[in-house]
Amino acid sequence: MASIIRRGDGVYEVQACNGYREDGRQRRVSRRVRGSMRDAQAMAVRLDMEMGANPTLGSLATLDSYFEGVFLASHADLDPKTLDNYRTIWRLHVSPRFGSKPVADPSPAEVQMWVSSMRRGTAVHAAKLLRSVLRDAWYMGLIPSEPMRRPLRYPRADCGKLDVWDGSEVLYALSRLHGHRLLPLVAVMVGGGLRRSEAMALEWGDMAFGDGIVRMSVVKGARRADGGTKNAASVRTVALMEPFASILAGCAGEGPICSLTEAGVRSLWPRLFRPGMPLEGMRYIPMKQLRATNTTLMHDAGVPDTTLSMVHGHTDVRTDYRHYIAPTSAAADTAARMLQSFMMDAEPMRFRAVSDA
Repeated sequence: MASIIRRGDGVYEVQACNGYREDGRQRRVSRRVRGSMRDAQAMAVRLDMEMGANPTLGSLATLDSYFEGVFLASHADLDPKTLDNYRTIWRLHVSPRFGSKPVADPSPAEVQMWVSSMRRGTAVHAAKLLRSVLRDAWYMGLIPSEPMRRPLRYPRADCGKLDVWDGSEVLYALSRLHGHRLLPLVAVMVGGGLRRSEAMALEWGDMAFGDGIVRMSVVKGARRADGGTKNAASVRTVALMEPFASILAGCAGEGPICSLTEAGVRSLWPRLFRPGMPLEGMRYIPMKQLRATNTTLMHDAGVPDTTLSMVHGHTDVRTDYRHYIAPTSAAADTAARMLQSFMMDAEPMRFRAVSDA
């Protein structure tokens, strides 16, 4: 296995050996690398493979060992939850098919058969991770050409029903939750379109209260070790106006806006709809659909698609239509009224009689 010795700031010496020469001396190759530890690790992998090292975890010659020894190490600055998700996806879906194979571009047919054997959501995430790992190896010169360039046909998605509340249901729920410890959480989710994790991370000090408006800085997920975030859309400013502004102003205090753990919130939310509880008799929707409720209501209110995407921290406007905007009767009525107005302004076509020749 190649060894890496740090010789100075940004300078590494990589040494690899395997077997002995005819004169009894050990076969040894040494390379000096200027750059990062990731560059030194890449050189170690190349030297191991050039020296004919066995495909073991130490040699980093298999996809499993490359994933653990190089890919994850070079992305150590990511959110720990993201890294855990990578490990889970790899262990459950990628490793059983490709983990023991050498670091090389798999055949398109093999990848397509693998993708077709999974549900769409799983297939998309697993293929994306495999492509990222192989492309990382390509950047390092371990694969001669860019891998997985052919498009993939993913399984058809399961189209489940997206349940959201309409405006009157939102107002009713907010009034019934008056004084409840989940009220601030519900207000920022349905009023600002925050994810539950984003709302749970908010503190009252993150909010700036003005005349009928509340502004807050929201970060998508945890910050990386270097203080940065996943992308520019991860940090955004969210504004809430009435009726949400006065609700939050009336609840304002110190510390987190919700003292419960995320597991506690998930357990409490369904119980609110039971007999004798604040939301008894209301139509139940999962708590995560409060974000979709916000997106749908803003869409029905005429907010432009690009603004919707920016407000919700998405980099692709299609994400809102795929996962967050539900068809509502209010939108259907608006469309019907617009067509009615157009038809009322149209003039009947006048036909000119044509005499027979």
